[in-house]
Amino acid sequence: MGMQALENHIGFLKRRCAAMPDRRTGNNARHTMADAGMAAFAVFFTQCPSFLAAPRELEQRSNAHALFALDSIPTDNHIRNLLDGVPPRHFDPVCLHRLEDTLQQGGLATMQRLKGKRANWYVIESFLIVNTVLVDILHNFVRDIIRAS
Repeated sequence: MGMQALENHIGFLKRRCAAMPDRRTGNNARHTMADAGMAAFAVFFTQCPSFLAAPRELEQRSNAHALFALDSIPTDNHIRNLLDGVPPRHFDPVCLHRLEDTLQQGGLATMQRLKGKRANWYVIESFLIVNTVLVDILHNFVRDIIRAS
């Protein structure tokens, strides 16, 4: 994947994060929803074993800050509070965007044949269903880890 494609996908993800429902009221919007969402995804980039320490790790890694286009890095409590009510399905378009791009670039060409015949969209639909289930499982797993810390 080229740098332009990576920037395209990160930009799409950031727009989805910015569109997350924001339950805050009043004048307490120090961090944007986009920064909270991107900081949560950036945790996987840092490979930090502790979600609690991940925001500090991001602060120390300027390349992560730049790569994920973070204007500010919320603390783990801010991330937890802002993202707790966001349904995992909110990010389905991110998976579809990535899949469409992969299809356009021929990335699934080897998967488009079953026993010498072109596969129908059943294979792609199955892939999306499995992907959605995995996203739900990952979301619940991360939420449980966050609540336990």
